[in-house]
Parts: sequence; C-alpha cells; structure tokens
Amino acid sequence: MAGGKKGKGKKGKKGKGRKKKGLTNEDIFELVTRLFGCYTLACRKDESSMGKDVKFSMRSALEGEELVTKLVLQPLPPLPPNSEPIVPTMSDKQPTSRVVCLDPLIAAIRASFYKHIKDIHVWDIPIKIETAANLGLFLERKVYPLRCLELSDCDLTPDSMGRLGRAINQLPTLSHIIFDYNSLGYDGCKELCSNLVPCSTLSYLSLCYCDIPYTAGTSLASLICRSTLNSLYLNGNCLEVEGLLEIIEPLVQQSERDFAIREEKAAKALSEIEDVTTDGEIDTLKSKKPKKKGKKKKKGKKKKRKGKKAPPQVGAWLSTLQVADNGIDDYSPHTTVVQPTQFLCKQLRILFENSEFIKELDLDDNNLSNLACCELLAGLSKRKEDKLPPIKLSVTHRIQSELFSGIRKLATGAKRRKGRKGKKGKKGKKKK
Repeated sequence: MAGGKKGKGKKGKKGKGRKKKGLTNEDIFELVTRLFGCYTLACRKDESSMGKDVKFSMRSALEGEELVTKLVLQPLPPLPPNSEPIVPTMSDKQPTSRVVCLDPLIAAIRASFYKHIKDIHVWDIPIKIETAANLGLFLERKVYPLRCLELSDCDLTPDSMGRLGRAINQLPTLSHIIFDYNSLGYDGCKELCSNLVPCSTLSYLSLCYCDIPYTAGTSLASLICRSTLNSLYLNGNCLEVEGLLEIIEPLVQQSERDFAIREEKAAKALSEIEDVTTDGEIDTLKSKKPKKKGKKKKKGKKKKRKGKKAPPQVGAWLSTLQVADNGIDDYSPHTTVVQPTQFLCKQLRILFENSEFIKELDLDDNNLSNLACCELLAGLSKRKEDKLPPIKLSVTHRIQSELFSGIRKLATGAKRRKGRKGKKGKKGKKKK
C-alpha cells in the first residue's frame, strides 16, 4: 500500500512531505537534523544498525528542506557470500551489528520532539512484547498525527495485539492498519477487533496471511458493524464458508434496509410528482405572464465553495472485501448447510442486488461450484439491470468457461493490494 499522499511534483521520493505552514527552511532543517542525530545516537546506544530507508529519507529531506512524514524500517540486505567479516575497532563511529530494531527509532522520535510523522511501515523485523509495549506508550501520547501503521511479518503475538490495540483506539487520526504475515490466530484477531471498535477514523484494515480461523468471523462482523471500516483485506487465511457467512451477514442485512429506504423514497417522490401534475396544471397556466423585454444581466461564474468532508459513517457499509485463498469450498467439516458455496453465493447475490456501497469482492483461489457462480452471475445481471454502480469481482477460473466469461463481462477483476516485492505469500502456505 502506498503510504500517505505526496506533495505535487514530488513523485518517487520516499518519506518526504510538503512544507508545513509556519515553518521556515531553517526550522525544517533543524528539526530533521535533530531527528537524524538522535536516531544515530540511539542506534549506537542499542548496538544496532540504522535502517537504510530511514537514513535515506532523512538525508533526502535535509537536501530538499522538507519534513519527514513517512518512515520505512526493514532489515539490511544480506552481505555477499565472499565478503570479509567486519572487525570492530576503537575508532568505529557506526555500530558493527547489522540488526535493525524499532526501539531506537521510537526513542529518537521522542527524544527529538519530532511531531510530523504520519506513516510508519515496519517489515520483517521481530517485535517482542517489550517493543510492543514501548510502541504502545509512544502511540498513547496522542501528539503524533499518525494515519498509517504497518507491522508486516513482525512475529506479533495475541499479547502484543492486546497491548497495541489499547493504544491504537486512542489515536484520533489513524485510518490505515496493516498487520499482514503475523500469526495472530483467533485470540490475536479477537483482541484487535475488540480494541478497534472505539476507533472512529478507521477505514482500512489488512490482515492477510495471519492464520485467522473461521471462528473469528463473529469478531470481524462485530467490528464491521460498530466502526467506520470501509476496506477489509483477509487474503490467505482459513475463514472457510462459515467465517465468510458471519462477515457478510451484517452487510446483507444493511443492504436490504437500504433497498427498502430507496423504494420508499422513490414511491414518495412519484406520488408528489403526480399530485403536482394534476393540481398544478391550471395554476401554471394562470401564472404565465408576458415577459418584459429588458437588458440581460451578465451572469458571472459562481465559485464553488469547498465544503467540509462528511465524517465516515459507523455501520456495515463495507466497499472492499478481499477473501482470496481462504479454503472456501463444499468440503469444509465445520459447515452445517447443504451445498455451502451455493448458499454463500445466494447471500452474496442479495448483496449485489441491493447494495450501492459494495465495489470490490475478491473470491479468487477458492473452490466455488458452478451452481454457486450461477448465483453470482444472476446477482450481477440484476445489478446492471437496476443501474447500480459497477462492481469488481474475482472468482476462480476452475468453473465453466461460459460462466467465467459471463462474470468477467459484468464485473472486472478485483485489484489485489500490492505488497512489497518478493512477499507474495507465507512460506510453506499451501492453497486449499
């Protein structure tokens, strides 16, 4: 996922943002220099190495006299096989260890009083419970306008999730959370969802390849109903039919309520039009008077006022749902219905026919039956007939070619969220 929005004309530059109003170039240079110096000292004290991307972002910001708003922390690339080992000497200023840690970066931000970080991305760096507690204390200060937090493949545990969740729900600006490739399981997912409910700004949550079982569907459904969540990514888990049914149940119920409201409004508008046309014909004829000829006033273009964006709605109005590679088939031992995938797709058909909010659904790499895909095709046809917004839908290619081509005609394929290079799936993960 791309981090925050970048300023105009600054494409391709990592971690740099616009100049903040009220800060001169000298102020910005002093702030970033202090942050860089504190980070260097913290790494030396911790006997760890500086992150390559963090160092590059700070140096680029100093050259461009801009604030650092995005930080990406990941391990250093491996040394060549024939390279000689580094021998520490008394004159070494840089730490000889090649281990990159999160604690020195947190310490540097706090020590330098740097309050302009908006996006933090941590990849492939183990986070122990002590580091999670340190990060939680850092977030609880509420002085950082953080909008995106990514901790991917960081060995997070359910205990870590509980500590981070309690800190995250206190952030008034956080909208994007990415915790991919962590073995959260049922306990970790439940801890996170229960703590995210008070978060009124959350719009994007990604928990791909986190070993989430079907029993966590209830917790995820509760989060959808009681938060402002708009996009949910759950690829590569074990939700199966039972878990997905739990997740889409509030979406289906909300779509039926929305459809009933639209029908009521349409009927009311139609009755008002009929009353106006029958009772107002004579009045309109009497009110017609000859227009006086005169000079026409030149009408200037009115400037459109930019209104404030409406706050996100709390409720089951999910627009993006990705559940690829989740073991959704007719052979699950946990299901209690006959022909599970067909029953699931009947519920999705109701969602397609009634919801104006759903825009993207990814069911790829799941073994759906031909009868199930017929339900999806019928729902898409009805959606097009009722002139509802188009939807992006991805299904497995292991169905009849006519069904597959029909679905592709009515719904283009869903776009997978792009991760970093070389991180397509968990090692050892077998597709069901």
